[in-house]
Amino acid sequence: MVEEKYGIEYEEFTNPWHAAISSFIAFVLGSLPPMLSITVFPSDYRIPATVLIVALSLLVTGYTSAKLGKAPTKTAMIRNLCIGLLTMGVTFLLGQLFSI
Repeated sequence: MVEEKYGIEYEEFTNPWHAAISSFIAFVLGSLPPMLSITVFPSDYRIPATVLIVALSLLVTGYTSAKLGKAPTKTAMIRNLCIGLLTMGVTFLLGQLFSI
């Protein structure tokens, strides 16, 4: 239906291998800033430093995704920051709750 209606060849744009490889690269690169902050900073500063570094990373990824998608950058950055920090906060609280 997409091919007939819009003239888009389905196989040309959807390759599961490309999606898998790009997801792998994104997960590896996305895990580096928090992993390095946990490793590099002293134990007293690990959590605040990680929160700060992750917040900066979320802002950068929000900006980048908005620019690539030709969308408003401010809303993308705020949305990415809020959802990312909320997710990190819930994960931290669950870890504290179950003593992990």
